[in-house]
Amino acid sequence: PVMAVQVPEHRLLRWFGLTTVASLLLLRLASCFLDAVPPVGLNSAAVDFAPMQGPGASHLLGTDQLGRDLLLRMVVSVEAFFAPGLFAAMVALLVSVPAGSLLGFRPRSTLATGVRFGLTTLAAWPRLVLVVVGVATFTAIASDPAAWEAQRLFVLGGLVGLSFVPDLAGALAERTRALREEQFIEACRAHGIA
Repeated sequence: PVMAVQVPEHRLLRWFGLTTVASLLLLRLASCFLDAVPPVGLNSAAVDFAPMQGPGASHLLGTDQLGRDLLLRMVVSVEAFFAPGLFAAMVALLVSVPAGSLLGFRPRSTLATGVRFGLTTLAAWPRLVLVVVGVATFTAIASDPAAWEAQRLFVLGGLVGLSFVPDLAGALAERTRALREEQFIEACRAHGIA
């Protein structure tokens, strides 16, 4: 009898995540080499920009209601969120790794109590509300919001990254606490190594 091979769910999620990241990287790389702006001075008869075309040889994903190539617009749109997305991931890691490590190694210290209070306060805000209030506050504080156009995406990315900190720090603290209870750590403590 032929047995069906079962792939663990976490493996499928890992491959899905890697495929998504790889495709975004390829789209970002492609956006560096593509020119998304049509040449100036060409009349509409010279260029085929018919609206709402289906996928075909000239437009692989078709065109939108204004006649713009959807594949080209998708490639160029990656440029708008790629760097803020990386910034969000960096903020989440740079804040949650030290916080989670501290909560896992020294859970009863005074600093860990303060960090736990800060993470609980941050987790009390729903993600969307935190991002909307943060962007609104930044826009209200800025004297000329139009001058901060590029920075607003990074503020948005930073707030999104900050909204994931409580979850990541809590998961890291749990893993660190579980690791501290392993037998080889207990043996190291018994021998005076740790």
